[in-house]
Amino acid sequence: MHIDVIGQGPALVLIHGWALHGGVFAPLVERLSPHLQLHLVDLPGHGASRDDPTPLRLPHVVNAIAAATPPAAWCGWSPGGHFAPHAPPLLPPVPPLALTAAAERAAVPRLGGTATACGGFRFHDEMALLVRAGLSPAPVLPRATLAPARPAGKENEHSSVEVVIPQDLDLPAA
Repeated sequence: MHIDVIGQGPALVLIHGWALHGGVFAPLVERLSPHLQLHLVDLPGHGASRDDPTPLRLPHVVNAIAAATPPAAWCGWSPGGHFAPHAPPLLPPVPPLALTAAAERAAVPRLGGTATACGGFRFHDEMALLVRAGLSPAPVLPRATLAPARPAGKENEHSSVEVVIPQDLDLPAA
């Protein structure tokens, strides 16, 4: 399996989505490579691994990636997100929210709120975790309001946070 290694610092494995290759992470590579050593996986049948015979399923892909990369946090998108949770446990473990904090320091754009929520997980919870990672609530709030509305041209209709409007959002103390 082909894996490009770019950057310096703690290792991070990035696993792409369906019908793509590791190059899809180019915007992240540009921003994160000064801070992290990135391992960009081309899954079997994709990119430079198009002829790789590894079956595209658990545990085959996980074992192949683990054998070819150092102990690292894994981050996957779409099918890559199917494999990433099966990464070998890190000893010592990566400090909680280290990846989020590194991405914030590198100014990686990020959306928040209901678009990224899981069952039982709310924007309130996400803000509290981001504050624990050392971020300020002030720049996080527009990511859940203005940023998701901007691509649809709805920022003037669906994304206001004003003191005069009752909100159900409690900002954690910085």
